[in-house]
Amino acid sequence: MDKASSQPPLSAEEQSALWQQVCAWRVDRSKSVPCPRCHTDRVSVEDRSARPYTEWYAVQCPQCGLEHNINIALGASPPGGYG
Repeated sequence: MDKASSQPPLSAEEQSALWQQVCAWRVDRSKSVPCPRCHTDRVSVEDRSARPYTEWYAVQCPQCGLEHNINIALGASPPGGYG
């Protein structure tokens, strides 16, 4: 269970659906992102990215209480770099 929302973790299918929706939202931020669990379209997505290293999105659903983070790593470490 996720301590923040007291919800079970997303299934593989729910994670895949959410990831695809957030990727579409990255291209057009006017699009709504449906909740992978309750299917409401009122999900909020907050960009908490630390570019150029990673993209980090916090997803919250007010209807079912889902709270989930998506992390997308950007590029490889430079030669001789840490990571």
